[in-house]
Amino acid sequence: MVTSTQIATDLIFPDENLWSNEPPLESDRYREQIDLPILLIKWWWIRIDNL
Repeated sequence: MVTSTQIATDLIFPDENLWSNEPPLESDRYREQIDLPILLIKWWWIRIDNL
């Protein structure tokens, strides 16, 4: 049986200051990209309910 202490000693965490070439997630464009599929799914569900 594996104990929680053994699991904790087996985990290796990366550094917190990882460099990324990605744009920040808080940009307006990112928000619009996330909003679009959500709005489409909501619209689709509304249409399904009205059939």
